[in-house]
Amino acid sequence: MSDEMNVYEGDFDFWADRLNIRCGGYSEAVDRQLHGAIKLIVEARVDGTTTYNDKLAEKLGITRDHAELIQYILASVTMPVPDGKHAQCECFTYGTSPRGLFVDDLDMARQLLMEFETPLKRWEA
Repeated sequence: MSDEMNVYEGDFDFWADRLNIRCGGYSEAVDRQLHGAIKLIVEARVDGTTTYNDKLAEKLGITRDHAELIQYILASVTMPVPDGKHAQCECFTYGTSPRGLFVDDLDMARQLLMEFETPLKRWEA
């Protein structure tokens, strides 16, 4: 990735490295919505509940279509496998009936949540 596209300090770019989206990270609102969605989905898994599309939209204060788009994006997340191999692991599965995102690997989803907290700090400066 060129330096011009990387809005983060250092080599790690959350949008490119985790979401495979080259032009992310330019909107505080979008970053916070995505982080909020990850947090709500992880919390639901821990609590043994679910965060379907309507509930996610309501809690984030966004439209149902916007919540669904966020879930599409998150369903595409891949994380490096912790044993150091080059393989990737999907964190989430998207369900179509009912519409919602489900955590496949809680440890990796928590890691993703922590990784996204660093880019959010730049909005606090």
